[in-house]
Amino acid sequence: MSLNYSKTLLITAACLISLTTKGAPLWTRALFATRSHDTGKSVFALYVVRQEGLHLTGECSYAQPDGRNDPVAVITGTDTGDADFWPDVTTQVRNDAGQWETIAQPFNRGHRTKLEVKPGEVNQKLPVTLDVFLPLVNKYKFGRLLLSTGETAVFELEVLLERGLDTEDRH
Repeated sequence: MSLNYSKTLLITAACLISLTTKGAPLWTRALFATRSHDTGKSVFALYVVRQEGLHLTGECSYAQPDGRNDPVAVITGTDTGDADFWPDVTTQVRNDAGQWETIAQPFNRGHRTKLEVKPGEVNQKLPVTLDVFLPLVNKYKFGRLLLSTGETAVFELEVLLERGLDTEDRH
């Protein structure tokens, strides 16, 4: 092993350790073509996937369109105390055909609360944990996040891997 290669390897390792100790994401992917809902009522979408340390998280958005029968959408979830509202989501998987299989129910860490979204409003900061999907990436094609309101966000499980479907959006 050459001295230059060793120095490069050492500098790369130091940068990686620095990134992970500061809590900076190891990688982040924006999702633009995510099928956002099955119900046709409101729009719930997974739009960002990121890995921070050992955890895989996502950012979802929820839009409450004008003219919906329920004037205010009420999403149940958890306030973790760090200014984040984590919506209750049931995680599910399936292949091209067949029924959705539930793999995990919502977690209950923190203070139970509700988020109200009025007609015409969009909430773009709804974090969700995606760790539970990782062992299933090679067994299933699709993942789904199901809100207690019935809206769903459907995505291809491969987007959860750093190489994902499109490797050009890594940083």
